[in-house]
Amino acid sequence: MPPTLSPLRRRFRSTAPSLRLPLLLTALLCSLPLSIRAQMPAAPAGQTEIGVPNFVVFGPEALGLSSSPTDLHFLSDGRILVTAQREIAFGDGVRWETYRRLANDQTYISGQVMVDHDGRIYTGIEGGFARIDLLEDARWDFRPVANLPKSQSLDDRGVSAKVCISGDRWYWYGGGSALFTWRPGTDAQAIAHTGATTRVIAAGAAILVSDQASGQLYRVDLASRQTVNISPPGTTAVDMVSCSTAFAPGQWLLGTAGAGLKLFDGITQRPFPAQGVLNSQQSINDLCPVGDGLFAAAVDTIGIVIFNREGRIVQLLDRSLDHRLARVRRLLHSPDGVLWALLNNGLARLELPSPFSDFAPLVPTGLNYAALVRHDNRLWMLSDSKIQRGVYD
Repeated sequence: MPPTLSPLRRRFRSTAPSLRLPLLLTALLCSLPLSIRAQMPAAPAGQTEIGVPNFVVFGPEALGLSSSPTDLHFLSDGRILVTAQREIAFGDGVRWETYRRLANDQTYISGQVMVDHDGRIYTGIEGGFARIDLLEDARWDFRPVANLPKSQSLDDRGVSAKVCISGDRWYWYGGGSALFTWRPGTDAQAIAHTGATTRVIAAGAAILVSDQASGQLYRVDLASRQTVNISPPGTTAVDMVSCSTAFAPGQWLLGTAGAGLKLFDGITQRPFPAQGVLNSQQSINDLCPVGDGLFAAAVDTIGIVIFNREGRIVQLLDRSLDHRLARVRRLLHSPDGVLWALLNNGLARLELPSPFSDFAPLVPTGLNYAALVRHDNRLWMLSDSKIQRGVYD
């Protein structure tokens, strides 16, 4: 694999051609035969040099949608399911088949959906749950299948259901303190919760409920059908747990609203030794493993960060490459090595590992001609009569 650039500061810094070292490098670059340049050694051990991976961003119109997507799922037959308020799209990443809401019906999908083992799609509606039926004329319709317990609702301000899955249970929540378990073939059951239900996430068999306003973290106790506060003293809003992924046996990696990454053993939390933007005050919206000891993080206002088990960043796909990457809401990694991201205004697809890295977005000049050389274990480039050197964090 050809050498690439550091992802932590992905810029080339211009170096004045009057300096002695660049002049020597110019002579060296121009005198090197192509065969020798092709044999340039890779980066030394412990030094990461990666350019921009192969990626593409889809706007709603590319998916056949009239509004921004609200949810994303992988189906058992290999297709991708994308939902919006009034449309449902199925695709393979290139071609999409879209179903639209009945024209004379003003109801819509106001939250997330869940796909059962048989491929049927369910979502929350006012007063209960419904199956989404696909009709022959490329339309879809709701079919109510279950009611909430009497006088209960998913959202006091109107239905806006979100869902978390753990084992055979589906956990549904909306605004306020509402929290229910329900899946097809069962009765909906309420779980008593005193705080606001901002996020519900799974950490192994444990179901955690976090409150954005206070940062408090609760564990669901199914035996008593209520939540138990497990937050350490001094917890504030920045400590709100926003996402999780398995890290090691008995350990989970947690993302927070403003306190970076933390490791959770089911009882206590401790800081994860992350670097750069992973250890900043930016909210981490989602986490997922991407194979070979690597993880992906959706860092709000930054983009998608790929890092290893030691917390070292190895790749960054940020908003400078496409402004829509600044708002990544969800990450899913497919078995064939493709990372999908649900954005505020579309989808992104990123190949991991990417078969090639693109340097063009990192270089502030054209690349009509470019020659690379490694000097003192660092990359230097001659491009369009300018000498530039790689900037390493």
